[in-house]
Amino acid sequence: MATNPLDRSSISKLITSSLGGTDDDPASRAPLRNATEAIAALAHACMIAVGFKLLGFDEEDRIDEPIDSTALKPLPSQWNASASSFGFRYSHTQSAMMFLIKINRLGGKVVIMGLGIGDDKTATMELLTKDWISESFFAQDTETSKRPVDEAYISPSRMSDLIGTYQKSIIQKLVPGLHKPGYEEAAEAVNSASASGTSSARSGNAEPLAPPPGLYGPGDHDPLRIPSRNPRAPLRNPDDPPGFEDEYEINRPPGNPWAFPGGGGGGRNPYRIGDDDLNPPGLGPNAPLRGPFFGEEGGNGMFVGPNHPMFGGRQGGIPDPR
Repeated sequence: MATNPLDRSSISKLITSSLGGTDDDPASRAPLRNATEAIAALAHACMIAVGFKLLGFDEEDRIDEPIDSTALKPLPSQWNASASSFGFRYSHTQSAMMFLIKINRLGGKVVIMGLGIGDDKTATMELLTKDWISESFFAQDTETSKRPVDEAYISPSRMSDLIGTYQKSIIQKLVPGLHKPGYEEAAEAVNSASASGTSSARSGNAEPLAPPPGLYGPGDHDPLRIPSRNPRAPLRNPDDPPGFEDEYEINRPPGNPWAFPGGGGGGRNPYRIGDDDLNPPGLGPNAPLRGPFFGEEGGNGMFVGPNHPMFGGRQGGIPDPR
């Protein structure tokens, strides 16, 4: 099984090589001058480790000989001409684009920005320097080149965390689905309450959250079912097809408390005249022909007779003057 190219020990070796040192003589490398430079060196090592090729230090710059994992050489002297701002331009065999990485110090923070030149795909991350870098490592500049580069970071685990954070925030955003032996994309953190509740339930540490009372019909506890958008509709039967809405109210029982005043017909809306012309009552695929039709009594046809509920049940719809 191939080794993870972003393994901490592999990245430490790449940083050492990028600064001019070797495995046999790590003290021969150039010293890291400050925390921002330590983060920039790690970012560059991560890019080289997963197959990126260094072409220059900004959009227009081009170095004499590109640097990648197959032709690993020390970084040219201009890479750290500035103590607080760093730039790298890369290519990758799995993309036709160029990629620009900018690393800038802002007070006690370091901001890393990545850009895919061509489609303007961007990625950013912010680091609070003191959370990742050991300040004591830079206390004596003359001695830093003699110490292993991984001591520039607070601890081995924090260095590994920094590599993982850079992978998720920059590499995966710029080149998702990157293929490299031993390389695996890191899973995104899931912070939603529902996701954590589901995870806890699966692990046996907690019960799944119950739906709010009254939201679903009797016996319906499926949290994926959505209640009807009609505020006057009764609670949905759990045996109904998902998403079914009783548009013509054929399932509404008589005497529904939401019936219209004087509406009759089991609560049908007397003002929905004409509905039954599209689907006349009694003409369904399993129903025998029956009446009344065309708006009489409880129907909703377009022809309204004197017994239609819109007239309040009075014969002819005209109140008795007596």
